[in-house]
This record gives sequence, C-alpha cells and structure tokens, in this order.
Amino acid sequence: HPETRNASQSTEDLSADELTEYLAEACDTYCAWVARIAKRVNARNAVAKEQPFPYPTYNEDQQRLARYTYMSLRDSTDLLFEAPTGSGKSMTATFPALKAMGEQTLDRIVFATARTTGQHAANDALDKLRVANDGLTYVTISAKERVCLTPGAACRPDECEYANGHFDRVRDATENLLQRRRVDRAAVDTIARSRKVCPYELSLEAASWADAVVCDYNYVFDPIVQFKRIRGPLFKEVGLLVDEAHRLTERVRDMLSCKFDVEQLRASGVTCRTTVIGRQLLTIAQTMQDLLDSTLPSDGESLCDELTAEFSEAVDRLNKLSQIPANVIGLPDSAQDRLFEFFQFYTISQIRELDSSKFVYQLTRHDTVAELELRCIAPDIWINAVVSKFHGSARFSGTLSPGNLFNAEHGLSGPILRAQIAPNDDRLAVFVVPDISTYYRNRRETAQTLADLLQEIRANAVGNWIVAFPSYAYMNLVHEHMSDSDDVLLQSSNMNLEQREEFLNSLVLEDKHLAFVVMGGVFTESVDLEPSAMEGVIVVGPGIPPKSLLLERIVGMFDNGYELAYLKPAMTRVVQAAGRVVRGEQDRGVVMLIDPRFSRAEFQTYFPSHWLPKTLTSTEVVDELERFRNQC
Repeated sequence: HPETRNASQSTEDLSADELTEYLAEACDTYCAWVARIAKRVNARNAVAKEQPFPYPTYNEDQQRLARYTYMSLRDSTDLLFEAPTGSGKSMTATFPALKAMGEQTLDRIVFATARTTGQHAANDALDKLRVANDGLTYVTISAKERVCLTPGAACRPDECEYANGHFDRVRDATENLLQRRRVDRAAVDTIARSRKVCPYELSLEAASWADAVVCDYNYVFDPIVQFKRIRGPLFKEVGLLVDEAHRLTERVRDMLSCKFDVEQLRASGVTCRTTVIGRQLLTIAQTMQDLLDSTLPSDGESLCDELTAEFSEAVDRLNKLSQIPANVIGLPDSAQDRLFEFFQFYTISQIRELDSSKFVYQLTRHDTVAELELRCIAPDIWINAVVSKFHGSARFSGTLSPGNLFNAEHGLSGPILRAQIAPNDDRLAVFVVPDISTYYRNRRETAQTLADLLQEIRANAVGNWIVAFPSYAYMNLVHEHMSDSDDVLLQSSNMNLEQREEFLNSLVLEDKHLAFVVMGGVFTESVDLEPSAMEGVIVVGPGIPPKSLLLERIVGMFDNGYELAYLKPAMTRVVQAAGRVVRGEQDRGVVMLIDPRFSRAEFQTYFPSHWLPKTLTSTEVVDELERFRNQC
C-alpha cells in the first residue's frame, strides 16, 4: 500500500481464453504503438536521405570534417577531430549523423556533452535540421535533481504525488510529449505536471523512442546511471557523438572513483544498529579504521594497490545482505546513502577487474577526517568498452592536440583530423610574452610587473579582456597589486547562476573591462561571449597542476607520464581559455600568453594549427596591440 506500506495478496481465477484475450489486447496495444513510431522513423529516413546542408555554404574545412564523420559512423570507426571554437562543430557532427540515419546505417544518435552549454549547441543544430525534416524527434535528458517537481521527497508513491500512479499514465504522457518533436526540459516539465508523472522517468521513456538523445556524459559512461534503454526494437544501431572530448578522460575518471568517510559510516551504522545492515556498517567502519591506523597512523595521504582481506570480506557480506529486501525496507536515509556508496564501490570494483593497474586506493587523514577512496587513474579500458558498443563515434573539441595522446587516453585508435584553417594574423593575433615568469616561486616578485602590464593594456583597450589565471590565490595576488582594482571584474569560487549571468552581462553591456577568471572554470570553457565586446584573452601561465601522489603514480605508469599527468591538462585549459575570443569568421581578437614556458616547443605542440605565435617583450605589447588594431 503506498501509504501504509503494508503488503496484501489476492487471488483471481481466469480461464485460458480470458488470459489469451488479455495477452492479445496487450500485444495489439504495443504493436500499434511501435507501428506509429516506425512510420515516423521511415518518414524521417526518407527526408534525411535527400536532405541538404542547412546553410548556404560550409565553414572553412567543415565539409571535409563532416564527410569523415559520416564515414566513421557508416564504417563503425572512432573519429577524433579538432576544430576551433565557433567553427560549427555541433553541426559538423550532427548533419552527417542524420544522413547516416537516412541511409539506414544508423537508427539513432546520442549526443553526449560535458556541460549544459554543449546541450544547447546540440539542440540548436537539431532545430536547424528539423526545419527540413519535421519527423526528427530529439530528447534532452536533464539531471533528476534539476527536473524533480517535489524536491526533498523520496522517489516513492507514498512521498511523491508524481510517482504515485506514474506507470498508469506514462504511456499517454510519452506519446503526447513525443508529438512535440523537440523534447527539452521545459516540454518535459509541462507534460509531467499536466499528466501527473515523474518528469525524470518521463524523459527517459521518451528518449527510448527518440531519434536523437542529447545528454551529459554520465548517461553514456557512468556505470551507475547509464541510460540502459539506449537501444531498442527500432533503434538497434546507435551512433555516438562526444562534444568537448578534451574533458572526457577527467570526467570518466571521476565516474569510476568513489569515497568513504569513516565517521559517516559509523554514524549511519549507529542510526540502525539493531538491524543487520547497521551492524555490518559498523563492522566496515571499524575495519576501515584499523586499515587507516596500520597504514597511515598520522595526518597525510597514502596509496595502496590492494585492500585487506578483512575489509573486502566485510564489503562482500554487506552487498549480500543488502540484496534481501527485508533487510533494506525501513532503513533511515543515511544508511540508504551508505548502501548506494557501497553499490557504487562494488560496481567500480568489477570494472577494476578488467585491469587493476588502472586503479588505486587512496587513504587520507587530516584533523578528524579519515577517508578511503577508490580512484581510477586511467579510464581508457572502460571508455573503449563503452564506445565499442556503438556503431561508430565522433569525438570533437577545439582542444584535442596532440590527437594521438587523446586517442591513447580514450583507449581508441580511430582516425585523427585537425581542421585545416588557414592562419590569419589579421584576424587573430597570438602573442607570447616570455619575460614575466609565472612560476610559483616567482609569482610574488613579478606580481607588480604583471599588474602594471594589465593596467597599461586596459588603458589603451577598445574592448573587454579576459585574464585567465591558474588559481584563485594567484588571481587575488595580482588583483591586490592593481591600482584600479575596484574596476576589475573578479570571479569568485562560490558564484551562483544569477551572479554568473551578471558577470557575463558586464562583458556584453560595458566596454574596456578586465575580467579576472580562473582557468578550467565556467568562464573559460563552453561559454559563448559576445564577439563584438571581446578584444582579447590573456592567459597568465600554463597552470601546471601541483604535485600529488595520484599524478606521480600516472608519471610512473607511462613512458609519457609527465605529459599525461601535468602538461596535457594544463595546456588543454590554456587553449580552451584562449578559445573565448574569435569565435566566428568575421571576428577579430588577440590571445596573449604570459610566461617563458609558452615559447618552448613541448608547450607549443598544443597550440592550434591556425595560430601564428609572435614573441614579444612586455614593453612591446602595447605598441603591437595598437598595430594590430590599425590593420583592420
């Protein structure tokens, strides 16, 4: 019972004829539904086969990249291509995917993104394609917590009115929703409210019958929340498009990691200590405490490749106990949370068996905190396992050089392409300023010199400048040395959505701002700034990550370990930050890289092929900027 939680049984006798009639009726209903979907799919394919590119012309080199994307999806290979920000990558990937559906090579595409902004770009491309193909239906899957209509309530009929009776109403709701063709968050919310169904489950049901699914990486690569209905009776061959693929390794690495806190375990066990689950949680907490005491008796961090037999046996016993429904019903929320964490641990441990050398256990102790974390070091074997189930893939980004390094990290070996964009230093000036050192040891002594240069640039500016730093601490240090610091836009680490919008609006509505931001954050990746308002981007140092036990483990694992652990993630963030300027064929702007390391070959390997870097001293910068402005 949804309110009392009491179970009751009833018996009903039916004849064979009655059962046969029921089965026939159910099959007729299902077949009629599938027939309607099949009719839509056939119409989609007929149009897609002859459908032209939705713009009068292709952008520079866009047609070649689109052709290779089509061949990759047709031949079930795994393409990696790099194209500059603003060059139309989403359409470059989506249009050939639709053509592959028209040729009946593919039944569906999945467009996976790392950020919500990437989902907007995917939907915009699909909107353009639907103008000529009215049957094209696509669903955007949003996170459960973002679409939930009863936040804080459990996903149970007794707590959520939208869960109560959901399955009685979801079929009609799904059919109504799919008729909209573009199924975004707003459409899901409208139908879920009117039909009284769970919006998240409604979006998943609609996605299982859609031509294209737009979603976050985790619905493809996270072993816990993977979209299990990605293939179906009418959608057997699915192509995969991965936007912002420079973030894939980092994101999947996090998906294959999980953490336990000893005190949380102990507290959750105490809340239900009279149950078998509670007692087992307390046993695991004590076993983990013993492991930490023997391996890491004082504050610090330590890595180990295997756990004790006692800990493994205690976790296995908890897993078996949690599979018995009677042991789980009625447990407090905190205990349920710990069970989910151990389910995640158990799932990741099974993946670890594919290659245990790609995982490590990290023990951490500081003050009163004691933690055990299962960390993925290299997710290549899992990325390969997931991608190999698709009928071809295309991974793309503005930052995928050197391509063989990204292919190796992804465990894939498909073709690698870079957009052949002709360098044009009349449109994009790239200046390397090596005489201001941003090495950690030099930052305090060069902070005033850097601040003076930034103020001089601003005094002569005709537009806004983004200044990207490797850390908040360094950004604040330089900000303190600015004589006009009150007029500098400053990113903070805890900005809400409204504050972010206000920050971005200041760069659009006002001129000659310096905007201090941190590399790798929301303002240097996957955000579109108004081109007419942006004069340039200044990147202050490559932002090499600080040494850590985990990164040093990566260094020791691979021949090019230092590059994988330190250089690649740093330079990927640099190029992404630089991509905030010159995002269209008519834009002009400047990228300025401040640090001596940017003049070295191993760093310039990561520069996009259309860059023509010019080395300047800091005293030459203002004159060179004026010369660039006068070229137009």
